[in-house]
Amino acid sequence: MNIRMRILYIFMGVCVILGMSYIYKENTLVHAEQRNMEGTSKENSSEAASTEEVTTEEITTEETTTEETTTEECLHDYKTVVKAATNKTNGYQEEQCNICGEKGAKTIIYRIKSIKLSETAYSYDGRTKKPKVTAYDSKGNKISSSNYKVTYQNGRRKPGRYCVTIEFSGNYSGTFTRYFHITPRGASVKTIVGGQGSVTVTLKAAGKTFTGYQIQYSKKKNFSSGVKTKTVSKGKNAYKIANLDTNARYYVRVRTYLLSGGKKVYSQWSDSTTARTKIYSNMNIVSTDHQKYSYEEMVQDIAQLQKRYKDHCTVNILGTTADKRNLYEVIVGNPDADKHLIVLSNLHAREYMTVQLCMKQIEYYLNYYNKTIGGVKVSSVLDEVAIHFMPSCNPDGTAIAQFGFDAIRNKRLRNNLYKMGGLTYKWKSNARGVDLNQNWDIDFEVHGTKGSDWYSGKKPHSEAEVKAIIKMLDRVETEGEIVGFLSYHAMGEVIYGMCAPEAGETMAKTVDDMYSVAYKQSKYVLYGSTSISCNQSREYLMYKRGIPGITLEIGSSETPLDISQFAPTWRKNKRLVLLEAALFCE
Repeated sequence: MNIRMRILYIFMGVCVILGMSYIYKENTLVHAEQRNMEGTSKENSSEAASTEEVTTEEITTEETTTEETTTEECLHDYKTVVKAATNKTNGYQEEQCNICGEKGAKTIIYRIKSIKLSETAYSYDGRTKKPKVTAYDSKGNKISSSNYKVTYQNGRRKPGRYCVTIEFSGNYSGTFTRYFHITPRGASVKTIVGGQGSVTVTLKAAGKTFTGYQIQYSKKKNFSSGVKTKTVSKGKNAYKIANLDTNARYYVRVRTYLLSGGKKVYSQWSDSTTARTKIYSNMNIVSTDHQKYSYEEMVQDIAQLQKRYKDHCTVNILGTTADKRNLYEVIVGNPDADKHLIVLSNLHAREYMTVQLCMKQIEYYLNYYNKTIGGVKVSSVLDEVAIHFMPSCNPDGTAIAQFGFDAIRNKRLRNNLYKMGGLTYKWKSNARGVDLNQNWDIDFEVHGTKGSDWYSGKKPHSEAEVKAIIKMLDRVETEGEIVGFLSYHAMGEVIYGMCAPEAGETMAKTVDDMYSVAYKQSKYVLYGSTSISCNQSREYLMYKRGIPGITLEIGSSETPLDISQFAPTWRKNKRLVLLEAALFCE
């Protein structure tokens, strides 16, 4: 073969090879385009498709890797999550993906630190009050009012204590209460008089809406030290401050208070006034210059008498009333004596001048202990016959008669009294509506209904006051002999001094002797009958316990007796009890 033919064959071979390469390349591109359209390869798969040695396993592996990469990617959908702050813990705001839960930006909501009212005390002016509310977080920043709702208590016009409720929502949680008050109108000192170791203050209120007074006194004009405070019920416009230093200057100021929501709301203090106390002189403890001699005055006077005359004055508390007032026994003379005389007073509430009379008798006999009264030596009588005074047997009822139902501190008792109704100044019963002179175990029968008078109670000796008297009688009888008793009532200026035949000659004679002594001093006339009245104290003492005695009715006008009745009553009775005791001396 010649050279030309060889060259031709080589040229044709090359052409065939090039043609076959072209055809293979075209087929490969077509298959790559089909895979791209079907989504089974990536853009960079062209290199793998350019060679015949690409395997099916390699293509499959590459496709699987692509699908896994696509699944890991998340198009986040964020929402705001809030944990509300309280007054104890912080809260927060945080972005959080709804799909994958991924957390984003977080902002702290600082806890509630304080809630303040713009005003917490208003003076009464007849207008409705509405203080503004401001809340602060623990960083001292104001909390927007959009985060809480404010509710005010109804009213907010009259004196009293009022509630504001703050209810948080949104970024905060919790409900809180704050209080403000409207103070009642104040009071002033109308008069002030210095007495022997005492100061008597007359009060004047500026309005009607209040519960009571507070009286404050001190030797310092600016009340910087030694300050003492007394609380006085509404209706009592005169108050005696006792047990003070003598010949000393005292400054006094006063304010009113209102009991509202179980709390006391006070007015402003008045300007101070001043008075100087006097040096003690005889017969200056028990006051007789005003009508409503109160339980509080009696208690103070008993303490002062015991302090001044401690060698001859013994005080016992026999029990307490339904309204928690003490029932006092004051023994004048020798408590260890063999003989004892009992004096009861004020079984009926409106007859409260009898308390004043007995307290003055106690002071009189103690003051003259080493002297003579009515021709007898006081010490000789009282060393042999001790006199047991129970000056107020019915202090609850007396408080009602003097100051109305509001003087009863127990709410349940007070509400029951309002249901009973009646004229308080004419009240005779105790705070439970029981007539204490109709509650004794002598031919007992139930009569009347709860109220001002005449109700006997359901059974004898049901009342604390009567039980206290029985307790005293039982105790004294173990110590010696009860030789007699006197019972003070009002009014009429008469003496119940007759006896029933059941009394017997000995008792009848003793009662007649007691009446004679009483008549000689008082000129009160004999009254009553010889029959035994059911339920009553004198009959019980005489016919159940065998103690002779008389009942004296003081005063010549209707009860409650006016203070003008005290002077003539005192003249007729000041010696009487001592001389009755002298009757039993050997």
